[in-house]
Amino acid sequence: MTENVVSQLLHKYSFNPTYFNTNVSGAVPIGYVYHPHNTIKIKEFSPYVETGRAQDVDFIPDYAFYSNFEERWRWRDLYPYGFIDSENVGVDYPFLNGAHYPFKDIKFYQMSPQRRFNTMNMIVQPIIDNCE
Repeated sequence: MTENVVSQLLHKYSFNPTYFNTNVSGAVPIGYVYHPHNTIKIKEFSPYVETGRAQDVDFIPDYAFYSNFEERWRWRDLYPYGFIDSENVGVDYPFLNGAHYPFKDIKFYQMSPQRRFNTMNMIVQPIIDNCE
């Protein structure tokens, strides 16, 4: 399964017109935009795909897929906390008070204010060519 992000969620904060004079009129105030949500991995699967028949394997996870073509179960092992393989795949979060605490150093970037263009007085002339 793959996840495709159609569009990222953005939040916007604007200036309070009581204290800031932005000299802009309209329904949408000027403001700064930022990304409020960031991805933090909780668990990581092994990049290697395990295969086996039910009579040959002691433990087949409940999320395994049975391949009719190969007549075998297929799955990836779920790495435990603290295990990182040779390809640097895995998660290792601090363990405190009997629990793991996911942590990621996230930089909080703010995008510059959206620009407005006054198009009320602009009239675009139609393109005239000789194909009419």
